[in-house]
Amino acid sequence: SSFGRAHLVGEEGFLFGRSRDPKRSNSSSSIFVPTVYLQDGGTAKLVALMYHGIMVLCLIDASAPVDLKFLDELKAALTQHDSEEDGMTLVELHPLISQEFDTIMNEVEEYKFLYHNKSNHALRLSNNIATWGGPGNPKSAAMYHGWSTMQQALQGSSGESFREINIKFGDKGWMVAKRSLERNFYLLLDDPRMSLSKCQEEVARFASIHFQNIFVQ
Repeated sequence: SSFGRAHLVGEEGFLFGRSRDPKRSNSSSSIFVPTVYLQDGGTAKLVALMYHGIMVLCLIDASAPVDLKFLDELKAALTQHDSEEDGMTLVELHPLISQEFDTIMNEVEEYKFLYHNKSNHALRLSNNIATWGGPGNPKSAAMYHGWSTMQQALQGSSGESFREINIKFGDKGWMVAKRSLERNFYLLLDDPRMSLSKCQEEVARFASIHFQNIFVQ
């Protein structure tokens, strides 16, 4: 598959595009631009540019020639100003996006969870999952052991298949795993005084808020 390869890039460069920085006099360049198949049945060429953690994806008309000159001009258009009417470049957008990213990641989410959809490989992780304990913390060890055990149970590794598992970790709180079709989520509830019925209410509320009731009760 064409998606089995990509260029190795640092802070800046093409993931799909040219392989080398033209500013390096002793480097040679090659081009790798995969063809992608669109939902309407058409095709396009995919160019991906990385800039300090920002990825820009460009779909180029399948009949358009994509050569080194085109890729250099595309990068220049995204990172340099030709006129004041061009809008903001990646150089100007980067500090704004970084600030927004840091703001979001520093927010305390109501729930600590991990979600995985096996059918499309989607993965979602709450930004405060690590607050259950750091490396070497017994709380973390219990969490990862619990996740491993529940994942095997949801997948039917022991010959039995479960749709929902609730584990109480003494004075640490609840860990819940729930499966619906190809979707799994793992939820941490920190309150050690929470009853099983209250735990079930929180699981239903969590699924309703984050996944719009896609989990079948």
